[in-house]
Amino acid sequence: MSIQKATRQPLMEPFTESGNTTEHIETYVHNKLIWISSFIWRTHITLKCADIFKCEGNKGARGFTLIEMLIVVSIMGILASIAMPSFQKNIIQSREASLKNTLFVLRDVIDQYNADNGHYPETLDALVENNYIRTLPVDPFTKTTTSWITVLSDQEGETGIYDVHSGSYKVSLDGVPYNEW
Repeated sequence: MSIQKATRQPLMEPFTESGNTTEHIETYVHNKLIWISSFIWRTHITLKCADIFKCEGNKGARGFTLIEMLIVVSIMGILASIAMPSFQKNIIQSREASLKNTLFVLRDVIDQYNADNGHYPETLDALVENNYIRTLPVDPFTKTTTSWITVLSDQEGETGIYDVHSGSYKVSLDGVPYNEW
């Protein structure tokens, strides 16, 4: 589809009596319509098509091909596979830090109970009942409060829980099982 280039004429061309023929009016209107339609067409293409797309005639903006989409998806997959191990390692490190803190608090509370009462608690629930802690903490690896491994006192005449470990049999990043911390 080709558009004829209109000649530039003043918008309000005066019609003289001698030139006021229907042929002259038709030519004038035809030229104005061509100029207006080409202006609208150029404006429409300019607004519709960005510089990064190839615009050809009335076809409009070109879309992405299947190959281009596959390449983008595969690059995103490669980047995700590179980032995932680092992300997983950070999650494990944060759980290990949480477990260390929880074990420190539990051991400290057990020692406070022993100092106040002269003996170790029989169960971890005794710490909650006597208001040493509000609730039993959740083991970050087993995600329960009932999996704690308790170590009974081996001293003669002492009974009760002397130490506590995680109930998880997983191995930490430094190679030591969590139930030996």
